[in-house]
Amino acid sequence: LSLPTNHLQALPEGIFDRLGNLQLLGLHVNQLKSIPRGTFDNLKSLTHVWLHTNPWDCQCTDILYLSGWVAQHSGIVGEGWWTVKPDNVKCSGTNTPVRAVTEASTSPSKCPGYVATTTTPTTTTPEFIPETTTTPQPVITTQKPKPLWNFNCTSIQERKNDGGDCGKPACTTLLNCANFLSCLCSTCALCRKR
Repeated sequence: LSLPTNHLQALPEGIFDRLGNLQLLGLHVNQLKSIPRGTFDNLKSLTHVWLHTNPWDCQCTDILYLSGWVAQHSGIVGEGWWTVKPDNVKCSGTNTPVRAVTEASTSPSKCPGYVATTTTPTTTTPEFIPETTTTPQPVITTQKPKPLWNFNCTSIQERKNDGGDCGKPACTTLLNCANFLSCLCSTCALCRKR
């Protein structure tokens, strides 16, 4: 997969997760500053990867994944076509090899989008809370009202009263009803209007 000189600024998480058979990966000459944690973890078949000529941000802790990965896979990190040169993956500004970056030399506060949070201690003053008693409340139950018409009708037919047919023992279903399928009962004002 050859992606050099594409002005890539970031890689989405999981971008290579389904490319387990990938052997060659070129990400050189882009604008990458870090690689999301786990990005290369599924690339077990890689034989060559090119990462040079990117402005790697070695002050942010996000670089630690790439630093460790390059250190562990230094035998496949190239510079030229078949030249192995892991130290050519360099930090922007310092030219320090990325694989030499340590946690002690990075800080989360140096990462883009970092928001400092501070906590201030709070004190609480005890308050007197009077003891309360509760009176049991009666349980109120309600019955669900019966529908004005039967929505279970499925064809033009006479149906017996099932508790929802406008109080009549039978009703007629109209399939060509303008609004929706329902039973039309001669005594139900709502149904007659339809």
